[in-house]
Amino acid sequence: MARVLLASTDHVGTTMAGPGIRAWELAGTLAREYRHAVTLAVPGSSDLLPDGFEIFPYVWNQPGALLPALARADVVIGQGFVFEMQPELLACDLPLAIDLYDPLIMESLDLYAGAELATAQAQHTRYQHLTDAQLRRGDFFFCASERQRDYWLGALTAAGRITPQLARSIDRDLRGLLDLVPSGIAAQPPQHTAPVLRGQHPAIDEHSLLLLWAGGLWDWFDPCIVIQAMADLRDELPHLRLCIFGGARPNPHGDPIRTRKAEEARARAAATGLLDTAVIFLDTWIPYHKRGAYLAEADAGVSAHLPAWRHGSPFARACSITSGHGCRAVFGGRIA
Repeated sequence: MARVLLASTDHVGTTMAGPGIRAWELAGTLAREYRHAVTLAVPGSSDLLPDGFEIFPYVWNQPGALLPALARADVVIGQGFVFEMQPELLACDLPLAIDLYDPLIMESLDLYAGAELATAQAQHTRYQHLTDAQLRRGDFFFCASERQRDYWLGALTAAGRITPQLARSIDRDLRGLLDLVPSGIAAQPPQHTAPVLRGQHPAIDEHSLLLLWAGGLWDWFDPCIVIQAMADLRDELPHLRLCIFGGARPNPHGDPIRTRKAEEARARAAATGLLDTAVIFLDTWIPYHKRGAYLAEADAGVSAHLPAWRHGSPFARACSITSGHGCRAVFGGRIA
């Protein structure tokens, strides 16, 4: 059994987004299935009651805030900006596993696509420095898909981490350096505990053919193409409905986040005359523990990504994007 410190970069609570969900599920899996003593460090505070592990609230971007948790850890796990804001993690001498499921360099190309070029370049340089520091320091890395793994094997090679000495000391596939921990579905099927859409929203009844976009509307998605398809099918399928999780993303570091893509999607639905009738946006962020009821009521899930060759969409291929139903993640015995 190891004492594992898992440092979340994002809010972990009743309402949380992908990074927080991933950290929560990883902590639970390591604690319950692998019997490690897990401490999940969360920025700010959390209103969730952990099952089998401990929550350690810390002050984001206060260097040294995680030193008390580090002092009683054997292994550290982290992702993304937590290494920039809490430099004590990269500076510690403990074994360090780094989650690379979010390729920040590629993501920034979308996030700053509409910014001044100098601003976009400054952020790109920042992300490059952060990524390079992680690739040089980490003892073990994991990502979410084989496509991502190809990307990160190239990055690790460029960083000088793949050497003849390493190749002789681990498996031929280099899984001992970089392996997969996918974001997937929870172990239990979604539970329909109470009506949430059918019969609750005036446009959605028991006869509706309900499509559900269960996830954020980030800039590398293309919800407008789905909304246009809804418009094209309105006469042929008058009972077709599209429900989109369109609420502002919880943000522990400032105001809730609303994306350009969410604004574009709402405008397109209004322009086609489908807003609030065939295309419905949920204006609040769906609590994580209630997601199952929404999934259970839907006939199908839908998600659309911009193609990688179009402006502002390289992230769609570099990153494995899921609808955030949870993460049944294991380390395959890497942390012993």
